[in-house]
Amino acid sequence: MSDDGYTLLEMLVALTVVGLTAAGVAGGAFALARIQGQASGALTTERSVSMLQGRFADFLRGRGPFRSDDKRAGLQGSADQLEFPCGEGACTAQLIQTSAGTMLDLGLEDGTESQLPLPGVAGASFAYEDGEAEWSEWPPSKKGARLRSVIILGGFEPDQRPLAIASLDVAQSANCEFDPILKDCRAGSDERR
Repeated sequence: MSDDGYTLLEMLVALTVVGLTAAGVAGGAFALARIQGQASGALTTERSVSMLQGRFADFLRGRGPFRSDDKRAGLQGSADQLEFPCGEGACTAQLIQTSAGTMLDLGLEDGTESQLPLPGVAGASFAYEDGEAEWSEWPPSKKGARLRSVIILGGFEPDQRPLAIASLDVAQSANCEFDPILKDCRAGSDERR
C-alpha cells in the first residue's frame, strides 16, 4: 500500500474476499433454513403418528374378542376400512387418501366422527394380526383365528411400516392362567400352588 491510498488490485482482492464471505454466510443460512423445514415437517408427522397411536388404541380398547368363526356379527375389515358392533349401532374406521397424506376417520358409538390427519403419510392400510399371520382382511379364510391386534401400516409394499397398533381383548377360558411371557392364556390347574 502506498501513502496515496489503496491500489486497484488491493481493492479488487478486498472485494473478492468480502464477496466470498457473504456468499458462504448466505449458503449456510439457506442450508439451515432447509434443514429446519425438513425437521419441522418430520416433527409434525411424528406428532400426528403419536396422536394416531393413542386415539386408535383408545378406539379399540375393550372391544372383542373377535374370532374368524364367530356366529354373531363381529369385526369386518378390509385394507381401507373396518366396522364392528358397538352400542346401538356400529363403530367404523376408514383410511381416506388425500393429496396431503392420509386421514383416519373414526365413527364412534355415540354417532360422532373424529378425523385424524396424517400429513405426508401415503398408502396407509389396515392389517389384522392373529398371533400367527397378518391379514389384509378380517375375518380371514382361516377358521378359528382370534384377532389380537389391528395395525395401521404406512407406505406401499414392500416398504410398509407400522404407524399404530391397537391390541384387542382375546377370549379366555374359565380356567385360564395368563402367561405374561407368552402373552396368552394357558390351561390352569385346579390345584393351588
